[in-house]
Amino acid sequence: MDLFTDRTFQPFEIEEFLLGLFPKLTFFNWDFSTEQPNGFDAENQFHMNFHIESNNSLIEFQNCITLYRMPQENVQQRFLYIGKRMSDKYEIRVLVGFRIPDKEYDPYRNIIFEKGKNYLVEDFDTDFGGWHEGKKPIKVENEYSLELIEFDEYANAISQ
Repeated sequence: MDLFTDRTFQPFEIEEFLLGLFPKLTFFNWDFSTEQPNGFDAENQFHMNFHIESNNSLIEFQNCITLYRMPQENVQQRFLYIGKRMSDKYEIRVLVGFRIPDKEYDPYRNIIFEKGKNYLVEDFDTDFGGWHEGKKPIKVENEYSLELIEFDEYANAISQ
């Protein structure tokens, strides 16, 4: 899954941030397009990788951080947890894909974390959503209450 920000990060910053959340994991900056980095072991369940990509043609959320090999349980909750922590730590907006529990069929919803608040947003017919005519920003629908769960040092859910 992906996290989107307006801030440009260096790989070492993402690695340090993720290690702060999940200190028992090892993170590698690798998108599979090159040879695997030194020390990476595909058989080691505690070796994760990430990739940072920028798209400067977008008017907002130009920077995408993709995480690979994370545990498959509680995926959406984990990314919401990471996005909230990133927003709080760096005082930035972070966008995370989101499915409203009773509207699983709606693919255009996201959560933006900003200044300690959570906003439900829609990216349909926007620049971010792939609709480039007019460079429309993401539409904030409303502040949205989330019950975030916590994760342990291995990125496993500890409360639900």
